[in-house]
Amino acid sequence: MWGIDFTQWRKKHTRIEKPSVFVEQQRLNSRDQQRMFAFVRTILKSSNQCLNEREKTTADIALSDDNRLVTLSVAFWIGGILRGCSVLYQEPLKEALRQAAFQATHDSRFKPVREEELADARIEITLLTPWKTMSVHQLRRQKDIDAEKCYRIFFQNQQGWLLPGVFNCLRFQNTDDFLRTLITEKAGLRIDRQFLKEAKIEIFQGEDFIESEAGRRILSLSGPIVRQNQQYTSFDKQCIGDLTTLLHRSAAQLLRIQEGDGNIPSIIDPLSGKMRQIDWVRLAFSATALVAFGKVSKTEEYFVAAEKIGRYIWKYGYNHPSLDIYTKTLCRVYYGEYLWFAGRMDEAKSTAWEVLRHEESIRFEPIFLLKLASFLLLFRENDFLKRSEAIFELVWSNFLEKRKSGESIELAQFPELIVVAEKLFTITREPQYQEKGVEITSWLIKQQQADGSFPSTTARILSCTRGTGKIFEVFALHPRENCASILRTFEWLQNMQYNEENTFFVKPEHREKILGGFRHDVFNQEVWIDSSAHVLLGGARILEGLKQER
Repeated sequence: MWGIDFTQWRKKHTRIEKPSVFVEQQRLNSRDQQRMFAFVRTILKSSNQCLNEREKTTADIALSDDNRLVTLSVAFWIGGILRGCSVLYQEPLKEALRQAAFQATHDSRFKPVREEELADARIEITLLTPWKTMSVHQLRRQKDIDAEKCYRIFFQNQQGWLLPGVFNCLRFQNTDDFLRTLITEKAGLRIDRQFLKEAKIEIFQGEDFIESEAGRRILSLSGPIVRQNQQYTSFDKQCIGDLTTLLHRSAAQLLRIQEGDGNIPSIIDPLSGKMRQIDWVRLAFSATALVAFGKVSKTEEYFVAAEKIGRYIWKYGYNHPSLDIYTKTLCRVYYGEYLWFAGRMDEAKSTAWEVLRHEESIRFEPIFLLKLASFLLLFRENDFLKRSEAIFELVWSNFLEKRKSGESIELAQFPELIVVAEKLFTITREPQYQEKGVEITSWLIKQQQADGSFPSTTARILSCTRGTGKIFEVFALHPRENCASILRTFEWLQNMQYNEENTFFVKPEHREKILGGFRHDVFNQEVWIDSSAHVLLGGARILEGLKQER
């Protein structure tokens, strides 16, 4: 599966009918945001952090409309750990900031924030605007948890909150798990018949911002994600420079976590630092991506890292006695592709013949069948061509059937149709392949969301970097024709790549492992190596394609 089971994730800028109680408030400018942070730091410093309701500490800092009633939260992040968070409901702006700041520094769930720690703290402020209210049953039926919204449960004088920042601290299995945490842990309520009948959930829109690492800038967040706010209109010098930087950071992250024997752990959890030991298929794919980017960037260390992976797979994975035949065959497909990219054509072709002998072991899964066909078509062999044509027709029919029936389609299963169609057209010159390649490209572009990502399925709106990265990788074969779509995806990928600014929730001892890797999705903080591999291969194709134009 591509991500966790949140069945809807609201599209940005989707037109939604809002209840009459909702009033759109003007967003703060950077000066207003700076003043709010200055106010919080000043009152904490001048008060020596002693909360005294009879002698209220304040600061002589002007805030826009500082007496307006607001709902807001203040949170403190120190050393990659949340050290306190407090929400104030409908208080004048200055008073809300003052109380929330003091309460957050003395949040009973965490160690108190000491005065000497404030210099290292990154403060996060969220302004909450009421959006809609619904029953628990209504929210469950909608299956609609939006990572950019704030949720408040209130019942019998008890309340609990979950803000977007929770997705930088926890992972939820599904909507019910999210609601259970909100109701039982945050509000301390018992779920019984009366509660389900009478309790209400209030949903807020949040304007969320946080101090930068050095404290000199204010960064906006979209849900739990720090926004880069970079936009591109063409593959100009700025865009290519930023793309190259992103790719080198991605490759460098793979090299940093590569072990001495050549293995690269397949998944890293930033919250715990734990790493999943090995995934043979993703490991082989990573070798291909490193070689591809190493060629176009002329970076020797990427070749060396890929070669270490190749040796490791050949020694331990190629004939692994405990791997099922399906996984072993897939590993050989990706390993063979690595050999081809590395210029070891004879070995790659030998692997292709071996894979063909075990091809019946690959169960019907379009993404892997198409990868097999794409690999076989690297070689001009009649047997390979016939099998690839059969695979293409089988998967194409499956795609058409799913599309006609209206059932949910997992987008990442079908982009490789474009690659196989192009190779088949090049060999056979049959127009049908070119036409089908154009058709699947157009269909995928229609699925692209306003933020540049692609949903994991046609029935969901949640996007992940693995699925979106796969489409980016395929579209990159024709950077000019797919320019608009690629640039929007690139903007989204920049937001999802871990850097020094957006890892404020990661402990320093874990941070180095993930910098340059890609967050899986808004709900899942994990780094998967195949996300990086998709982006590296796609980026290499873009750079190579643009270079050939010159």
